[in-house]
Amino acid sequence: MPLDVTNQGQIDHAVQAAISEGVDVVFNNAGYDLMGPLESISNEQTLRQVDTNLLDVICVTMAFIPYFREKQSGLFVATTSIGGLVDFPMASAYHATKWAIEGRAE
Repeated sequence: MPLDVTNQGQIDHAVQAAISEGVDVVFNNAGYDLMGPLESISNEQTLRQVDTNLLDVICVTMAFIPYFREKQSGLFVATTSIGGLVDFPMASAYHATKWAIEGRAE
């Protein structure tokens, strides 16, 4: 189901639509890559990166937890990237978010 994780209204709609279909699996795959030297990335860009790649993924997960608990079943799958395991030059903001998703999933 397509979903803009930066839009709480779309999250709410997608969660209700998925629940009405009897969802069993939530596949978290949100993210984008913000590249550049750290000193060239603004605070606003960093916040958008963290919001999209980390916090909004957590919001989607949390929206399904009550349903899965009540149902006593359900699976969350989180895809990050190789960027959640190793790092590359000029991608520190991206790596920070993907490493955080790896840690959260563990």
